[in-house]
Amino acid sequence: MRKLTSRRSAASMLRQRGFTLLEMSVAATLGAMLTVGALLTVQFNDRLNEGRIVGEHMLRLSNAVVRYKEIYKRQLTRLPTICSQSTYAVGMSRAGASMEVLGTTGRPLCSVARLDNPAIFTSNGMQPRVSDLQAFGLLEQGFDAALVLPLAQASNVKRANLWGQPSVVSPAPAQFGIIVSTICLQGGEPVNPSPPPAPEAADPCGLQTTNGYADLASTVFNIRPYDVSGNRFGSGARLGAMLKALGGQGFMAQAGSDGNLRAYKSQSMVTNPVTVSNQNGAAGLPGIVAAYHRWGSTEYTMRDGSLPPTQDWNFAAKALNNVSTLGVNGEAKMGAASIRTDLVVGEDATVKRNAYILGRATVSNGAVLVGNSSLDNAKMNAQRVMGSACSTDVDSFARNINKSDELLVCFERQWAKVAATKAPKTFFFRHFGWYLAEFFVDYTDEGGIRRTARSSNLGRGNEWSTTIPGNASNVVAWGEGHTGLRWSTIFQETVTDSSYRPNEQCYTVNGLAWDMNWNRTCR
Repeated sequence: MRKLTSRRSAASMLRQRGFTLLEMSVAATLGAMLTVGALLTVQFNDRLNEGRIVGEHMLRLSNAVVRYKEIYKRQLTRLPTICSQSTYAVGMSRAGASMEVLGTTGRPLCSVARLDNPAIFTSNGMQPRVSDLQAFGLLEQGFDAALVLPLAQASNVKRANLWGQPSVVSPAPAQFGIIVSTICLQGGEPVNPSPPPAPEAADPCGLQTTNGYADLASTVFNIRPYDVSGNRFGSGARLGAMLKALGGQGFMAQAGSDGNLRAYKSQSMVTNPVTVSNQNGAAGLPGIVAAYHRWGSTEYTMRDGSLPPTQDWNFAAKALNNVSTLGVNGEAKMGAASIRTDLVVGEDATVKRNAYILGRATVSNGAVLVGNSSLDNAKMNAQRVMGSACSTDVDSFARNINKSDELLVCFERQWAKVAATKAPKTFFFRHFGWYLAEFFVDYTDEGGIRRTARSSNLGRGNEWSTTIPGNASNVVAWGEGHTGLRWSTIFQETVTDSSYRPNEQCYTVNGLAWDMNWNRTCR
C-alpha cells in the first residue's frame, strides 16, 4: 500500500509541474505582445505628433503668405501671369519667368518691393521664398523651411534656370514652396480675360483700366514629395495628422490618384504645382501636401487704400479719429462740425444757417452766405487809395490806405468811402425875447469843409429853421442876443447823433437863458 501511494504522489507532482510551464509560456507570449503593442502605440503617437507639428509649421507659413497678399495686393494683381507659372517637374522642369528680364522699375519683371523700403524686393513676387517673407517682416527669422518628414526615394524634382528655361540640372530644394496666382473676377465670378493677355503682359485682369477686382490664391507646398508608400501606422499616420493640423487649408495628392491636390474626402480640388510626365502628358506628383488659401476682394478693406469698399460704411454712431486728410468728392452731411484750426475753402461755400467761426476762415474763391453770419472779429487786410481805379469783378471792400479806420467800396470802377446813410438834421428856433437875436448852426460837411448856417436878426415872435446833411460832423448849435450894447452868446451846445432828439423834425433844447423870456422849442 505504501508503494502504491508513493507512486501516485509522484505522478501528481509531475502533472502540476507541467501545467506551471504552460502557464509561464502563455504569460511570456502575452507579455511580449503587450510590449510590442505598447511600442507600436508609442511609435504611432510619435508619428502623429510629427505630422501635426509639420502641419502647424506649414500653416504658420501659409498665414504669413496670407498677410503678404493682403498688404501687397495692388502690386501682386498687376504682375504678369508667367510669374505664377510653376516650373517644378520630375526629370525636366517646365519653363517659367526669367529672373534676368528687368521691368520698368529696373528690378526683375516679377519683383515686388517692400513698401517702406524699396531697396528690399523679391525676385519673383508671385513665388516668394521664406527668406523674402522674413525680409519683409512677415515671418520670424528662426523659421525653418526644410522638410522634416520622410521624402519619397529618387524624386528627382527639377526647376527652371535663372533665364526661365527648362532644365534637367537644376535640382529643386527639399523645402516649402510658395506660389501666388491671380484670379480675375467679374460680378464676383471668375472670368478669363478676352483676349487672353500675353504671359509677360502686366495687369492681366485689366485692373488699371477697368477698375475691376481679382482674388489672390496661394499654395504653400512641399517641393519634394513625401513618402506615401508606407502603411497607415507609418507615413499614413504622419500625413493624416498633417492634413488635420492644416484644417480647411489642407490638400494632398494621394498615391494612385490623378495627381491633383484634393481636400478632405475630395470636397474640393486644386492644381498640383509639381508634375511628372506620363503617357497622357503630365500629371500631378503624388506625395505633395499643400496649404491652399484663396483671398477674396470682399474679405478686407485695405488700410493703404489699395482695396476700396464696395458698399456704404456704417460706423454705428462711433467716432472716426486721427484722420490726417479727409477727401470728400461728393456731398458731406454733418450734424455738427467743429473746426479747431484754419478752415480753407477752395471754392464757393454756401452756409444755409448761422455760421460761428471762432478761429480763422480762409476763403480763396468767395463765400455765399444764405443765412445770417456772426463774426467776433473781422479784419480787412486789403488797402487801397480812395478814388483810384478798381473792378467789381475782383474787388469789393478795402481799407483807406491814408486812413486805416475808413472802409472803401468799389463803386462805379473806383474806390469810394463807405458811409452810412443818415437822415438830415433840422433845427428850429423861435424868438420870444424883447431884443434882437441871431441863431447859428456850425458843422463840417462830408468833404471836410466847415460850414455855418445863420439866421437874420430876429425880433420877438419870429422863427427860423435850417436843415443840415445827415453825415455832417462836429455840429454846434448856438445863439446870440443883443442887449442894446453888444451881442452876447445866449446858449451853445454840441450836437451828436445820440444827443440829437428829433421831435416833429426839429431840434429841441428846453430851458431859459439868463433872466430873459428866452425859450427854444419845437412848434
